[in-house]
Amino acid sequence: MKCYWIVLACLVIFVTGGSSASELPLQSLLKRLDPDRPEMYLDIAEELALIDSPTEDSLITDLLVRAVYHCNRTGSVELASAACIALADLNLSIDKDWLWDLALLLDPARHAEWTTRSRIDSDQDPDGLDRLASMCLYSVRYNQYPESAELFRRHDIRARIIDAAVQVGIDEGEVVAVIQKEIERGADDPCRGRLYVIDRETGERTVCPNHVRALGFCANDEDLRTLLRVEMVLLGVEVDTWNAAASMQQDQPIEWPTINELMKRLQVDPSKAYYRDGVWQSQP
Repeated sequence: MKCYWIVLACLVIFVTGGSSASELPLQSLLKRLDPDRPEMYLDIAEELALIDSPTEDSLITDLLVRAVYHCNRTGSVELASAACIALADLNLSIDKDWLWDLALLLDPARHAEWTTRSRIDSDQDPDGLDRLASMCLYSVRYNQYPESAELFRRHDIRARIIDAAVQVGIDEGEVVAVIQKEIERGADDPCRGRLYVIDRETGERTVCPNHVRALGFCANDEDLRTLLRVEMVLLGVEVDTWNAAASMQQDQPIEWPTINELMKRLQVDPSKAYYRDGVWQSQP
């Protein structure tokens, strides 16, 4: 496998306090899987990856998808994101960009890695800049600061957003004003664009009291329409009018990656968290 697995191994060893999965036979390790210790799914996936056997690819995928789900459930978003990136390193039917986008959405701290990869893509693919520009607007709408500000600060992204706005008859000053206002809202958002605040000690989730509107819906409907119209241009959604877009249920520009969609695409049931006799089951 690629060098990412080495980094993943170091991360897992750090999280688990230095224990080594290789000390036990594989089947014994699989029997120890526990959804309340989601790092174990990553650990065993790494062990299997080192074997580099095509026959184990399906099990590696199953482990990593469950790692994404259970790590996110327990608040370990950095590990959930790492599992997404590990999935992107496999030969799967899911687009690698989709998995990297999900990794960023789960853990905005990966913005530098995501941007570096996307910048390489944009150099090789003319559509890469549109993808970066649309991700910028997504970050703006979802109060993901400083990611939103950093992306909009790039001259090529800013120019592409303005060009897309002009295409649908939106004044440059208007779209810039809306974006800057939303970036300021993100800077003042103690939840950093997240719907739930997680207590690191208890793991309890509470709804952020600062969001008077649903995440991603801007300060008001008019600003939301402005940004969504620009996103539609960047993402190639072609409609004649905003009413037409609404009638087609395209009032949002794209179905952004979610963990539920990941599980659906790879046909993994996370409630079956225990591996016994070659079968995933819901009870240990």
